[in-house]
Amino acid sequence: MESENKDREESEVRVTRNSSKIVALCVAVVLAGLGMVGLLFSMMSMYDKETFLPDECFSPRASKRWAALRTYKAPKNSALESLEMVLSSDPSPLVRAEALECICRNFPHNASSAIKTAYDTGIPLLRRAALYLIDSYRLESSTKDVVTDALKSGEADTVALAEKILKRLPDSERKNFTSSTQKQSEEHKEAGDNSSGDGERKP
Repeated sequence: MESENKDREESEVRVTRNSSKIVALCVAVVLAGLGMVGLLFSMMSMYDKETFLPDECFSPRASKRWAALRTYKAPKNSALESLEMVLSSDPSPLVRAEALECICRNFPHNASSAIKTAYDTGIPLLRRAALYLIDSYRLESSTKDVVTDALKSGEADTVALAEKILKRLPDSERKNFTSSTQKQSEEHKEAGDNSSGDGERKP
């Protein structure tokens, strides 16, 4: 009788210990899950809108917003090629604008050519994004053609962004842009005069 009671007590102790281990394991799993969720949110906060482009350059869909960023799991060369492909061919201008910002921030040696590519598309949003990034990353010296073209584009938003770039430049550098713009305007005017009239070139 005493042995049965002893066996019963030992069995109850084992059950209690096993239950405690199961509870501890469940708690550990829950805590680990919460830690992973916290890590995910902290990683997402690294790519907050404020570190990228203005609100107008963002897609409302999170999947599109991350389209240009997911390439960073790949080697650097592959990431650059992927971003350049997104910039040149993605159907969404918003995603292309994000790809442009990613190139400027992570591949500065390729920033100027990427900005020219975006501006030459003629898409208003990409043009504004290109000028915004020229101003943000101080790239006006290597993208002079883009800024000069923007000044005489006649598009209000584009001209305003180009003028904002010029305002922070020293007078000597600003004159280089304005003189270049005036020269191009005069050349266009002369070309128009020479082609006017009854088809004969003016002397």
